[in-house]
Amino acid sequence: MKPNFFIVGAPKSGTTSLHNYLSQHPEIYMPKYKEINFFAKDHIKEELENSGNFLNKFSLIPKDVNEYLNYFKKINNEKIAGECTPWYMTSDVDAKEIYNFNPNSKIILIIREPVEMLYSLHSQLLFVDIEKEEDFQKALKLEEFRKNTEYKTYYRKSYLYYSYYITYKKHIEKYHKIFSKNLHIILFDNLKNNFNVTFKKLLSFLDVDPSFKPSFEILNQNKIAKIKFLQNPYIKTPITKIIPKLLRPFLSSIYKKLNSKDMLREPLPSAVVRNLKKQFLPEVESINKYFDEDLISLWNYDKT
Repeated sequence: MKPNFFIVGAPKSGTTSLHNYLSQHPEIYMPKYKEINFFAKDHIKEELENSGNFLNKFSLIPKDVNEYLNYFKKINNEKIAGECTPWYMTSDVDAKEIYNFNPNSKIILIIREPVEMLYSLHSQLLFVDIEKEEDFQKALKLEEFRKNTEYKTYYRKSYLYYSYYITYKKHIEKYHKIFSKNLHIILFDNLKNNFNVTFKKLLSFLDVDPSFKPSFEILNQNKIAKIKFLQNPYIKTPITKIIPKLLRPFLSSIYKKLNSKDMLREPLPSAVVRNLKKQFLPEVESINKYFDEDLISLWNYDKT
């Protein structure tokens, strides 16, 4: 059975927790390894060009369909199978690639208030040693410089193009054009504050038993690295590559516990939030029609 549903993003919008909850369902198969990245061919090309021969040799991204399907070879009696790669959302080609792979695929997209999402994403990129600028506002302002110079990073530079993550209208329309009724959009607010109803609707969309209740665990909270240089991909990637695939999820979870600690982020100053919301208001207005809720009011964009 080919995978037939995909959680495509947005990053830092509950995708890790949702992956965990869906994988508990007896009718659903999901590989333990999250973020396979196979269908974001443009991301893959950029990353391989940027990272050089050393990291290319140790890349964990599947090289072909057969290698990709190896992640699903343990499917047993499950009714459906899926995967979760939040970075698909910002790919320009993933929707077509997924459709070509399986035209009956269902797409799950989660939308989070832009300022909160970017602030959380900035912390995550710091943790995994992609972002070097610790000041959130400065990191946002560096985007144009990074686009227009030979800025060096281990991975693809576009990880650091923060504005692209919140072009929600573009991302929604990309999937809607190709998958139409097979697109299910979730508000992060509902996933967080009205989980039972939201999860039941999702299970109905996936055509599995909607009465199933997962065991809850909050995952992927904000973290900082205890020993930052151990996050360097020139150390992590080769080590990960030589570990047998079946052991990677288990050993990865141990590594994260050993080299990370939960850390509450300092709230952004209210003036900064107001200014960013003014900047993002047109984007929020452009997607309001896709939701029953009024996002302008829900996210306090009417108070900027």
